[in-house]
Amino acid sequence: MAPTGTHLNPKHRTGFSLVEIVLALGIISFALVGILGMFPVALNTAKDSKAETIIAFIGQSIMADISGTKQTVPVGSSAIIQMVGTPPVTNTQSLIQAGSSTVSLDLLSTTTTLYLAYDSEGTCQKALSESEYNAGVPDAAYIVQLVSEHSPTEFTDLTRIQMDVGFPAAAPLQFRETRTFLRLIRP
Repeated sequence: MAPTGTHLNPKHRTGFSLVEIVLALGIISFALVGILGMFPVALNTAKDSKAETIIAFIGQSIMADISGTKQTVPVGSSAIIQMVGTPPVTNTQSLIQAGSSTVSLDLLSTTTTLYLAYDSEGTCQKALSESEYNAGVPDAAYIVQLVSEHSPTEFTDLTRIQMDVGFPAAAPLQFRETRTFLRLIRP
């Protein structure tokens, strides 16, 4: 006897029709477009997170050096923080690796401003002039303006330390994003 032809009967057919395959591919491509669209957002978020972490590290390391100096300064002496590439010479100095340049911040002067360049890992590269700070530094990732203001008439024996960390360092001043750290200390 010949086969009854059940394989030709639509009720017993196996597999997918062309319409079902096209519909499935449409759903998958719609989902893939959404997933692939999230990659640039995730990469930017990771980059911003790394930048914020390094900025916080720079701010904490400078403020820790200033606080360390504050505790070792004898009464009535000059409170100077030196940022150089060598170990401390006296107990009134805190040091930050700053390449081969030496800069100091006097906590008892009326106003002192320092400009520093940092690499992408948060290591101080060098001290800058004000014009370099304003124009930007192409070989640095972060740029720091550190201002110390001592005003004994306004706040008895307090020094205001303001640190602005800007990035990207290669950009001119008006195009940088800046994070500000502020601290009042008693030198």
